[in-house]
Amino acid sequence: ASAGEESRFRLWVPGRCEVPSVLRGHEDGVFSVTFSPDGTRLASASSDKTIRLWETRSLGQIAQDRRHTQKEMLRLTPLVETWVEKSGGDDELVIAMLDREAKDRTPKEVTTLRNLVLKKLVQQRQAKSEVP
Repeated sequence: ASAGEESRFRLWVPGRCEVPSVLRGHEDGVFSVTFSPDGTRLASASSDKTIRLWETRSLGQIAQDRRHTQKEMLRLTPLVETWVEKSGGDDELVIAMLDREAKDRTPKEVTTLRNLVLKKLVQQRQAKSEVP
């Protein structure tokens, strides 16, 4: 396996003269790759502050360290809470704010924002339904 400044890395098959497989998933340079002792899994670490696990046969990603995702959620939660507060809880207005904000965000940030908006709106509806 070889890594570098790109957000992907390559898996070479020893003894074969074929083009290496390219594994994608990181959002920044991959600076470390290592195999499991039995060779069935590969771990990659990236400057995007994630660690990912891959199957060497299928080349599929099987896990990702979620600490980065949790940090993103903590960072973006106040923004979503502000949208809900400013909109007076209007679902459509919150979605419009999300759509406008999405233009200046990475795809991963947009996904996190969408999940946070959905969670907040569901909580809001549940709270309204519990009020007598």
